[in-house]
Amino acid sequence: MADTRGVFRLKTVRNDILNGEFVTPDEAFFGVPQGFDTGYNTGGATPGAVSITDKTTYTTDTTARVPGANINTGDRKGLKGCGSATAGYYGGGFPASDTVNKMPYSTETMATLPGTLNAARGYLSACSSDLAGYWSGGAPGSNSSTDKCTFSTDTVSRAPGADLSVARAFVNASGNTQIGFIGGGFLSPNYYSTMDKLSFSGDTVAQAPAASMTDACEDYNASANGFFGYFAGGFGPGSTVHSRVDKCNFVVDTTARIPGADLTQQVFKQGQTGTALAGYLSGGQTPARI
Repeated sequence: MADTRGVFRLKTVRNDILNGEFVTPDEAFFGVPQGFDTGYNTGGATPGAVSITDKTTYTTDTTARVPGANINTGDRKGLKGCGSATAGYYGGGFPASDTVNKMPYSTETMATLPGTLNAARGYLSACSSDLAGYWSGGAPGSNSSTDKCTFSTDTVSRAPGADLSVARAFVNASGNTQIGFIGGGFLSPNYYSTMDKLSFSGDTVAQAPAASMTDACEDYNASANGFFGYFAGGFGPGSTVHSRVDKCNFVVDTTARIPGADLTQQVFKQGQTGTALAGYLSGGQTPARI
């Protein structure tokens, strides 16, 4: 492929064109790579737990069932998914489970990994780097633990240095390939706005006070591009259901409200997926809890 970077001088461009060496449109413009045009939402409650998997195609903004990708270990709600470049990984859930499932994008079929989370739990968070996925927090119990799945070997192990700063459930996470931000949550009787920053390079967690969510809440949804994370909706003190959207700046570790991005309704327990250009939020509850 030709080098498309740098400054083009007109004389150089003209000579390259005459010599058949100038870049082609395919080299100059990048579309959506194969395998990166889709997102998957798995499991949930209707109100009973289900094993359903839906697939969203980003270029057409359409969603369809993928029966072969249903959870192969039974119905679960409150599980969380993350992914590598080739497969999605889904961990935990209720009924209380320590199972980690894997779905290769090429086959869209679910399998069960031999390794498990260190404790059976749901309503945990999930985020991932290029190399590994991480599941943190959850219920039942007072859980702050983090488990790590190494994608190259499909092995799951504890990552004690990445445990949450405060034990809590009903958390969610967004991030990029270097860091994950895990925010909010609930552990009776407290709702949290706490934001923890997980550094993938060292598997360590530290609180990021300036990145705290603007409302203490649980069961919000999260999506991200390479520079910003978006935390939307949620359930808070006094049975308040939110429509607000917070934007976390990954470069400076700060979070602020974006009033113009508020959801179209007050909602929590939504599913989420996304690209570098847009986040997709689906399902959810408002106002009753399940």
